[in-house]
Amino acid sequence: LDGPDASLAGIRDLFHSALANYDSEKPRACLMTSTAAEQGSQDVTIQQRTNEHFQRLEDSLVNALNNAQRRGELSPDRDTRALAVFFVNCLHGLGVMTKSGAPREKLESVVQVALAMLN
Repeated sequence: LDGPDASLAGIRDLFHSALANYDSEKPRACLMTSTAAEQGSQDVTIQQRTNEHFQRLEDSLVNALNNAQRRGELSPDRDTRALAVFFVNCLHGLGVMTKSGAPREKLESVVQVALAMLN
């Protein structure tokens, strides 16, 4: 999502790969999601590192969204920074939901609603 060719397809792939990692037998989340949720409020260093990770992901998403706007794939009136923050929240929320045993159908509905924001 960082490159000059990054676009909406990359964002869709990111969400679909998050779903592909779903395993109801061994629920797990991204290490950063788990670390932020479990220890982020207790350790300033952990909080800083997880926030840096979230920021890198957000910046990558903004890049892809801005590229999509330039190509006419995304409406120019969309706030790409706000969309990126929303997507970061959705992606890490999927991890929390997965880890807490949410059924795949719920995760799929989160992805469907999130990706509808690209239309």
